[in-house]
Amino acid sequence: MGSINHDIAIDIINGKYDDDKPVKIVSYLNAWGSYTLAVVFAHDNYNKYEQSPACQEVEAVFKGGMLTYLGTGYFEEEIAAGLINAAVIPAGSPTGK
Repeated sequence: MGSINHDIAIDIINGKYDDDKPVKIVSYLNAWGSYTLAVVFAHDNYNKYEQSPACQEVEAVFKGGMLTYLGTGYFEEEIAAGLINAAVIPAGSPTGK
């Protein structure tokens, strides 16, 4: 599975790995009771985390090149600090313009 840390998620959101074709970042509750971030690439099964019994409460935080509503909350501090490209923050979101 493509588990990633917070810093790599920010890099993906900001387009650093666009050549690898990431299409979605999800947050999920893992088997040990912790929330984990994971990336789905274009060549992957798009719903592999939603379909895995080891992943519970799967929610997209980034997809289609934009943060989701959940993603704007998840990365709220980074958005406020200017660490997230403003172009990926949806208008009308709590942290969008």
